[in-house]
Amino acid sequence: MGVFYDIEKSSRLSLVREAAEKAYKTSTYKLECSISARRQLIDKTIHEILDITTRANFNHFVFVMRDGFQEDDYIEVAVRTEEAGIDYFIIIEMNKDNLDHFIDKYNLAQAKRGE
Repeated sequence: MGVFYDIEKSSRLSLVREAAEKAYKTSTYKLECSISARRQLIDKTIHEILDITTRANFNHFVFVMRDGFQEDDYIEVAVRTEEAGIDYFIIIEMNKDNLDHFIDKYNLAQAKRGE
């Protein structure tokens, strides 16, 4: 559940960097299907994965205000990119109090889902 937001593609990299600075939790994963069908937690930093996105672009990007998933609502920023047949993921969780800042700074608009 949650409210999804759209962002201009040109602002994604900056938003992810700022979100990582404000995060209370960050995780990086890889999915290498020749090894496992599940994502594996990795030691790559967010910045190393963002370097891949500058070469390969974002395959998937989500900014969502999560509600009802955990005891407290939170903001999730999720990224997927790919290099050499390996998918890399960044998951960032932030306090919901950051929402207005990100909406204003990055001109986020609620996404229209299911239309």
